[in-house]
Amino acid sequence: MDGIHILVNMNGYTKGARNEIFALRPAPIQVMWLGYPGSSGASYMDYIVTDKVTSPLEYSDHYSEKLAYMPHTYFIGDHRQMFPHLTERVLLQDKVRIK
Repeated sequence: MDGIHILVNMNGYTKGARNEIFALRPAPIQVMWLGYPGSSGASYMDYIVTDKVTSPLEYSDHYSEKLAYMPHTYFIGDHRQMFPHLTERVLLQDKVRIK
């Protein structure tokens, strides 16, 4: 089968979002992740990748999407890789203090 199998919306309703593309249903499975931790309220979004703290199961009826839980957190990132300039600044400050 050719085409898009799963389309992931990583913007939500933030600046530059292209939700009109998702409204056209170019993929059989459409997923929200990262851009906004709440429901899109859109009938064309099938799942939201989240966690049990951000989206407790008892509030699932407030979501238009099905909840797809990550085991620990929906936000995956290594701050050392995401913000290396901050690590470098701390190392430089420590070197200055040591001298």
